[in-house]
Amino acid sequence: MRFEIKFAYPPHFEGEVRNWLLSHSCVFSQAYPVRRVQNVYFDTFDLQAFGENLAGISRRSKVRFRWYGEDSLLPAGTLEIKNKHSQLGWKDSCRIETAPFQAGDSWRDVRRKIRSALPRDMRLVFDEHPQATLVNRYTRSYLESRDQLLRVTLDSEQEMFDQTCSQFPNVSRRTNIPDVHVLELKCDARHKQLATQALGTCPVRGSRFSKYTVGIELR
Repeated sequence: MRFEIKFAYPPHFEGEVRNWLLSHSCVFSQAYPVRRVQNVYFDTFDLQAFGENLAGISRRSKVRFRWYGEDSLLPAGTLEIKNKHSQLGWKDSCRIETAPFQAGDSWRDVRRKIRSALPRDMRLVFDEHPQATLVNRYTRSYLESRDQLLRVTLDSEQEMFDQTCSQFPNVSRRTNIPDVHVLELKCDARHKQLATQALGTCPVRGSRFSKYTVGIELR
């Protein structure tokens, strides 16, 4: 289980945020190459996961299919069930080795292919989230403290595409979303106090931000 803090801030603070991290007493440095992150989120037909996030329900789950790189639609990737309880989170994951989308496939076809590759326990949760609701993608930078106890991701260049009215995947009609950057700090739950202290000197005070909630609200 890990502790997570996430917030958004205006793009013009990006340089200041990066300088703060690189000069931090925890000595953050780049941990992995920058890459493009892409997701498809699944929800109930009445958008239960969206509603729970909006209401601030402390215990909730999100279902998404994630892949990396510039491929626009669902190559091989990972089906993730992301669970959250207050500021603690954990994920159940299953690697999908065969691309679940081929040209002309509907969301029903995509779901059938993903479902067939899931273990029984994850398949049950996936069945409870039958609707593809949102495609989002963004550029992610990765940093890590020198002692490897704290991890930071910085997300920018966000794009979102509503799927709630589409039988087939939509990656051409973008949702008009605010231009914000997102910082997330993550660590093992045992190091919660260290993470909170590390953020105490952050030069910006961003607002709470959920990519999924924003994408559904503004569709």
